[in-house]
Amino acid sequence: MLAIVVDYLTSPWKVWHIGFTGITIYLALRLAILFIIDGKNSIHEFQGRLNIALALAFILFAINAIFKIVFNYYILDFDEFERITLIVTSIAIFCAVLLMESIVRTNHIFSIISFFTSIFFFFIKIDSIYVWIGFGLMGITMIFPIQFVYSLFKRGGRYLKGRILFVITSVLVLYTGVVMDFRRVQIFLPSEEYIIVGYFLQGLGMIGIFSAFRDMNIFDEADWQNYVEELYIINKSNLEPLFYQNFKTGKQEMEKETLALISGGLIGINEMFKEISETQSGKKGVSLIEEQGKFVIMEHGQNVMACFVSKKDLKTLHFFLRKIRDVFDKYFFYQLTGWADIKDDIYQSIPRTLSTIFQGKKDKEGLY
Repeated sequence: MLAIVVDYLTSPWKVWHIGFTGITIYLALRLAILFIIDGKNSIHEFQGRLNIALALAFILFAINAIFKIVFNYYILDFDEFERITLIVTSIAIFCAVLLMESIVRTNHIFSIISFFTSIFFFFIKIDSIYVWIGFGLMGITMIFPIQFVYSLFKRGGRYLKGRILFVITSVLVLYTGVVMDFRRVQIFLPSEEYIIVGYFLQGLGMIGIFSAFRDMNIFDEADWQNYVEELYIINKSNLEPLFYQNFKTGKQEMEKETLALISGGLIGINEMFKEISETQSGKKGVSLIEEQGKFVIMEHGQNVMACFVSKKDLKTLHFFLRKIRDVFDKYFFYQLTGWADIKDDIYQSIPRTLSTIFQGKKDKEGLY
């Protein structure tokens, strides 16, 4: 085990110390910017507060990493650095948990625990054996984010669950690296090389989290039910609507004239874009229309065009819509256009099929 304090100034691993720490600082700030952009316009909604809470947490994480370099290479007061690290970390957890728990729970038990954890680290001596009590309180506080992420996992479709598992794995890797950076843990490591492993795990975990959120906001994606409003399935040959679903009211009916007018308009817009586009993708038809805060997401099949009307352009909705397009193209189109005597039975089976798609269950009949 390490019997002496690592001398960071003369350590042969100095470049790696600074390099991996620099990576975590950069990616933490990039993540904070992403969450601020996503949350600034919806601060009074759950998703907005969640994004701001995460932005604050990553900003504090970056500040802590900057302190790490300053104290290791300039001030050389390791005990004071570790005390500041624990205070900043516990404050970041408190802020994030408070903002989230104030919306999803009626009590604030985890916020109270995280608050007292911050106070505890502020007054405790870092070399005291009682510091492990603070570690235990911090571990209890982490139960709430785990519960929250698990609830997202259950709500997400098969497409999103893989991304959430990737985020959870990256967070665990980051957490392991952070734990290995505490001097009270380092004394149990066999050599200095294992400390470098901790720095490496922090950088690797941060890269994983950043790559998962770079092209999508997983929390918005998991909450797709609150954004999608309507579904249209249109027969491309005669412009007639085959199916309609209003997700806000639960109704599957609309005035026939209005529904036909909307269906014809969507097909007309699509054909116009096909004519003016000179690209190969454009010839397949437009896939997205944005107007006054609403998005019309389209997927084109051989026989049908499937459309979602949504408040946000979410990758999850594109994924679901492709599945819906396929099942109508392969099965429901022929049932609804060819077998008039069983149309009522077909209409009753469509919501069950949609529910199966939204729940991310595997297709056992090869329809999608």
